[in-house]
Amino acid sequence: MDYNSALSFLETGRKQKRKKYANNTWIEKKEDDSIGVILHETEVITFYPDGRVKLDSGGWKTPTTKNRLNYIESHFIFQDKSTWYVSQLGGKGYETYGDMWKKERAFIFQDGMILSPDGTSDAPLYDPKKEKAEQKKKKLIRKYCQEYITALFNGEVEAPGNGDCWFCLMSVAEGKDKGKSLGEATGDTSHLDSHIQEKYFVPVMLQRTVDAFFVSNIAYQSLHHFWGSKKNPLVMEDVAKEQLTKSLKRYIYRQYGFAS
Repeated sequence: MDYNSALSFLETGRKQKRKKYANNTWIEKKEDDSIGVILHETEVITFYPDGRVKLDSGGWKTPTTKNRLNYIESHFIFQDKSTWYVSQLGGKGYETYGDMWKKERAFIFQDGMILSPDGTSDAPLYDPKKEKAEQKKKKLIRKYCQEYITALFNGEVEAPGNGDCWFCLMSVAEGKDKGKSLGEATGDTSHLDSHIQEKYFVPVMLQRTVDAFFVSNIAYQSLHHFWGSKKNPLVMEDVAKEQLTKSLKRYIYRQYGFAS
């Protein structure tokens, strides 16, 4: 898809400024003549009349978001080790289909990045040093999540309260970031770095995790057990631990901009 094909879609049949294109996905023409591909409430692609294209995951680096981003014809978005890359289709030096998947020739995906008609972008190119640092960070996050849930099931994590980290606790009251934590809305991850280093298991962080990502009733029951009256017995502890650990990792990954 490009600007012209998106415009043709809107003008074919009954001419409209907004049409449904796929499941939870709409194409809409804006007042400035740009055309957006909207997934749920996030404009994941913006086509401009001059040929520029803006990409934005809205913080949801999921397989569905990546699928919608790959509607664009000029580039290809792929994932390697929880990091998204943007490769130019038919780009200089691409001799085989497999070359599209080589991160060494790709841009690092960033929300709000602009792709220009000449194949350039304002996003950075692949950097092996940055990749190494990110892999180290991801390893620390995975360890933190495992230790967090272990502490929870040992009865060492209290229920969320006003004494929790403010960047995790405070919520945005209005605007596009309504409901997000202060840390998520500002993009600040320094407080997360501190929590991971100090092994501070912030209770409200897990509450926000289960609000954002699906867990089963078994996992919910575990939370009610430890943060409630403890009248309900624990069942299938291993399943609950696994689900809570994975969901917590997804929540923290999202704040650092890593794919699930």
